Amino acid sequence: MSRRQNGHDREFGPEDREYSEQRRLESLHDAREYVLQVRNYTVDPGISMSNSDRDRALFEAVKSYIMELEPLFKQAEDVGDDYFTGTPVGEFKIAPFDAVVGFYSDHVADRAGARRPVPQTVEIASLRAIMSISPTRTATWRYTVRDRSNQWYKPGAADGGGTAFDLDASKFPGGCGVSVSPLPGGDKLKEVTFIKQQEIPPQISNCAYRLCNEFLAEVGLDVELAELTDTEAELDYSDIEGGDFNR
Repeated sequence: MSRRQNGHDREFGPEDREYSEQRRLESLHDAREYVLQVRNYTVDPGISMSNSDRDRALFEAVKSYIMELEPLFKQAEDVGDDYFTGTPVGEFKIAPFDAVVGFYSDHVADRAGARRPVPQTVEIASLRAIMSISPTRTATWRYTVRDRSNQWYKPGAADGGGTAFDLDASKFPGGCGVSVSPLPGGDKLKEVTFIKQQEIPPQISNCAYRLCNEFLAEVGLDVELAELTDTEAELDYSDIEGGDFNR
C-alpha cells in the first residue's frame, strides 16, 4: 500500500504502522480518560446537574469508549467476541409511577385476570448492544376500561356497568395514551397506556467500563495505555468493581 507525499507515491513502512498504532493508543487513552473525567464531574455534589443528566452523560462517555474499542474487539477474534457480544453488561428495573399503581387499584384491580403494575426489567445484553441504544429507556403499562356514553367506567358489574370516573392525564408524570375500540350498542373499550422513561443507571455504565478495561488487560494493551497516563490513580477503577456507584 502506498500514500501520497510531496506529490509522489510512497510505500507504507514499519514507521507508518508504528505511527498508526500510536495514534490508536492515544485515541483509546483519550476515550478512557474522558470517561473518568465525566465520572468525577457527575459525582461532584457542587455541580448543578440533575440525576438524569448525570446518568446520561456517563453513559454517553462509556458508549464513545466502546466505539473506540470496536476495531480491537473484532481484531481479537474469540477474546474480543467474548467481551463485545458474549458477556451481559447487566440489568435494571423501571418501576411504575405511584399514580399508575393508584389507577390500577381504583379502576382495574377487581377485573378477573387483571395484573398489578410491577417494575419492568431492562436488560443490557452486551457491549455491542450499548452502541445502538439511547441512554433513555421506556417502560409501558396498559389497561382497558369501558366507556359508556363518553363516561369512563370502572369495569366491575356483571352487566358491563360500573362506576363512572374521570381520567386526568396530568396526574401521570410520564403521560398516558388512549386507544379506542367500538363495541356493539355504542359503548367503547379504551386501552390506556402509561409511560415512564428512565436513564440507564450508572451501575450499568460502570460495568461496561470495567468490561472494556478487562478486555484491554486480556489482550495486553492496558500497560501501554498506562504509559500514556500521568497518574496511575487515574486508571484505578477498583472502586467500581462489580458496577457499584456511590453518588
